[in-house]
Amino acid sequence: MSEPVAYFSIQQYLESISSLQAKIDALGIIITNMLIAATTAATTGQFDEYRFDDGQSKIEVVYRDMNSMTNAIIGLQKLQTLLRATQGNNAYGRMVRFVPGENLPGYYGGEGWSNG
Repeated sequence: MSEPVAYFSIQQYLESISSLQAKIDALGIIITNMLIAATTAATTGQFDEYRFDDGQSKIEVVYRDMNSMTNAIIGLQKLQTLLRATQGNNAYGRMVRFVPGENLPGYYGGEGWSNG
């Protein structure tokens, strides 16, 4: 007899992935599939849930309406961007240094700046 199918939330699915790159890739697939589902919902008016199956895990999420789904897509895109930034910082040791404009002659009102 086969085991019952276990469905996960998107959060549980992402928590089960250990590699940062794999999380970024998984988010890309989820976002793409959600955009397809949102397009279908917008054009047909029939929408009740989002399902995803990668062969190992199954995701099932029910959304109330198009607004809640688009908000979820936007949130996942922001998360993907944050993970990419984290990956870049970790891989290359990047850092940001803010310098006041007056310390840069010729730029933004510093010495030697002309507005014309």
